[in-house]
Amino acid sequence: MPTVVLKSDSGSAFIAAPTQQLLAEFGVEKLFSPPGVPRYNGAIEAGIGSLKARTEQHPTRHGRAAAWKR
Repeated sequence: MPTVVLKSDSGSAFIAAPTQQLLAEFGVEKLFSPPGVPRYNGAIEAGIGSLKARTEQHPTRHGRAAAWKR
């Protein structure tokens, strides 16, 4: 099984015990941004933007744009 890596900042949502437990259950490796390196968070935000754009485009390509817009 491939390894899944979650790259994130160390915000409260990502370091919360329930999140840590869920990630551990699914075998997700955590990669937190190092302190004092803002460009690392910029790379994370760029990745999120790319995933969001693809998620929004997918239903349109399959003739279901209205389903996404609800």
